[in-house]
Amino acid sequence: MKAGNSEGLEGVGSKLKSVLGVSIGAIKIFIISKNPYIN
Repeated sequence: MKAGNSEGLEGVGSKLKSVLGVSIGAIKIFIISKNPYIN
Protein backbone atom coordinates (compact mmCIF):
# COMPACT_ATOMS: atom_id res chain seq x y z
CA MET A 1 0.00 0.00 0.00
CA LYS A 2 2.78 2.44 0.91
CA ALA A 3 4.63 1.75 -2.34
CA GLY A 4 1.47 2.33 -4.39
CA ASN A 5 0.72 5.50 -2.45
CA SER A 6 4.22 6.89 -2.99
CA GLU A 7 3.99 6.05 -6.70
CA GLY A 8 0.69 7.92 -6.82
CA LEU A 9 2.28 10.96 -5.16
CA GLU A 10 5.17 10.83 -7.63
CA GLY A 11 2.66 10.69 -10.48
CA VAL A 12 0.87 13.74 -9.10
CA GLY A 13 4.19 15.56 -8.73
CA SER A 14 5.17 14.81 -12.33
CA LYS A 15 1.73 15.96 -13.50
CA LEU A 16 2.13 19.22 -11.55
CA LYS A 17 5.60 19.73 -13.05
CA SER A 18 4.27 19.15 -16.57
CA VAL A 19 1.33 21.50 -15.95
CA LEU A 20 3.68 24.16 -14.58
CA GLY A 21 5.97 23.76 -17.57
CA VAL A 22 3.07 24.14 -20.00
CA SER A 23 1.68 27.17 -18.16
CA ILE A 24 5.12 28.83 -18.03
CA GLY A 25 5.60 28.16 -21.74
CA ALA A 26 2.17 29.63 -22.50
CA ILE A 27 2.96 32.73 -20.43
CA LYS A 28 6.29 33.15 -22.26
CA ILE A 29 4.55 32.82 -25.63
CA PHE A 30 1.90 35.32 -24.52
CA ILE A 31 4.53 37.84 -23.36
CA ILE A 32 6.56 37.40 -26.56
CA SER A 33 3.43 37.81 -28.69
CA LYS A 34 2.61 41.03 -26.82
CA ASN A 35 6.25 42.24 -26.93
CA PRO A 36 7.82 41.00 -30.18
CA TYR A 37 11.12 42.77 -29.42
CA ILE A 38 11.73 40.52 -26.38
CA ASN A 39 13.33 37.17 -27.21
